[in-house]
Amino acid sequence: MNISAGKLTADSLQRHIKAHLGGSHVQSGHEHEITLDNDRSRGWVLIRDFGEGFILFHFHFDLFVLYKLDFRDQQEKMLRYFFVMDGSLIHAVAGSLRYRLSVDTGSILATQNDDVQELVFPAQNGLDIIVVQIDFKRFAADLKNELDNLPPRLKNMLNNESDEENFLYHNNLPYDIQDTFHAISTDENQGLTRRFFQESKALELLCLQTKQLQMEYTKGYDRDLLRKADVRYIKMGREYIRKNFHQPITLSELARNTGTNETKLKVGFKKLYGKTFTEIVRDERLLKARHLIEEGNASIKEISLMCGYESTSMFSKRFKERYGLSPGQAARLKSG
Repeated sequence: MNISAGKLTADSLQRHIKAHLGGSHVQSGHEHEITLDNDRSRGWVLIRDFGEGFILFHFHFDLFVLYKLDFRDQQEKMLRYFFVMDGSLIHAVAGSLRYRLSVDTGSILATQNDDVQELVFPAQNGLDIIVVQIDFKRFAADLKNELDNLPPRLKNMLNNESDEENFLYHNNLPYDIQDTFHAISTDENQGLTRRFFQESKALELLCLQTKQLQMEYTKGYDRDLLRKADVRYIKMGREYIRKNFHQPITLSELARNTGTNETKLKVGFKKLYGKTFTEIVRDERLLKARHLIEEGNASIKEISLMCGYESTSMFSKRFKERYGLSPGQAARLKSG
């Protein structure tokens, strides 16, 4: 069965999916939900049409057959942002461009022609993909003065100053985009609150992806980009410090115990928490020291040793730097 979606809209997509994969369709306000449960697919597709040419398509299903979605932009200028959390797809624009997206990758594609585009979803389990589509003329007509920071190729295309047919940016997705994706997927709001939340998160995806494009254009590829797996290791490292702050901890030891490398931890702590490894260890020790002083059951020397300080004078110096008074003063203030 070869049925084209035509122009990619909420209505055309739900008709195309029902024709090729089956399923039932329910619309509630701006949101369309297609439920799939048969021998071809199982899961759901959500389409959120926010108006003014701004649509979010969320594919979340198991596919037991190959599914091809073909469409044309019908002379309209479209920007599409792709975010793949799980699974894979192939995006083709006629014969001029074809690329693959897999787990934790994304892209931005702008086209200037009316060639047929095709999204190819191989048979697979756990597909989880968001596509945000912008009709640039409608949605972004008031953004023309804001385009100067974009790469010249993309800016010129959007301003009708380029003869190039396509602009493609392909990237690895950092953890902040993954967190926003997760927030969209797990949203339990209802009614108008859901509408506002979903639209704000869709805009956040655009913001974060465009920000990464700008950063890589001006500063080059970020080799220290944090991904979902990296964040897990960094949080494991933070938890290890919480449990072992009372003994000497080195960065190399921490890397061995979390199964990652020192550079990833060093950079990750700064990016995720805004603090260095040394600062995080110090924070944990001094926080515990303050609690022990407030309990009043141990001497300053004992607390110093319990919190990983071999030198009481160094402990006193760090404590005063953090809290503005010495451990002894804090103890007297508590007992008074």
